Amino acid sequence: MKIDLIIISVVMVLLVFLPFYLLPLMQLRGNKKMSNMFKNESNRHNLKLDIKECWNLNMVGIDSAAQKLLVVQSYEEVKIHLFDLKTVKQTELLVSNIPVVKNGKTENILQRVDIVFSFYTKEEKEILSLYDYDLNTYQDFEVKNAEKLQIHLQRLVISHPVIKRTA
Repeated sequence: MKIDLIIISVVMVLLVFLPFYLLPLMQLRGNKKMSNMFKNESNRHNLKLDIKECWNLNMVGIDSAAQKLLVVQSYEEVKIHLFDLKTVKQTELLVSNIPVVKNGKTENILQRVDIVFSFYTKEEKEILSLYDYDLNTYQDFEVKNAEKLQIHLQRLVISHPVIKRTA
């Protein structure tokens, strides 16, 4: 009788505490895979990334010398974006919120965070989606990180025409 009780107790303890051990390991493995893919892409394009940011499902790197932006995103599938900032005329940060009434108070729920790229060479604009509520509801300072990235991009885009004129 005591052996049955001990076996049941051990099984219950394992069922309770095993997820707390396994879930972080699985997440770490996913982050490591995405990090390796980010390094492989930067090596493949010969980028020396001096600015690196990682948040939620986005890994962003900027090579200031080559003026290129590398973005690796992991939603259902991994998406890789490479932007040549020499051809970018302007970047614009778009943040969309939806007002929702909860308990008589109005709250804004972040719906999307996008960066819109305008180019010198083509008329159509490209949109880089950094956050979409429909794909991922977890928010890890999305707007703050997007604004930080926007500042870096604006600094490079604004300085580029000055470099052309002085050369």
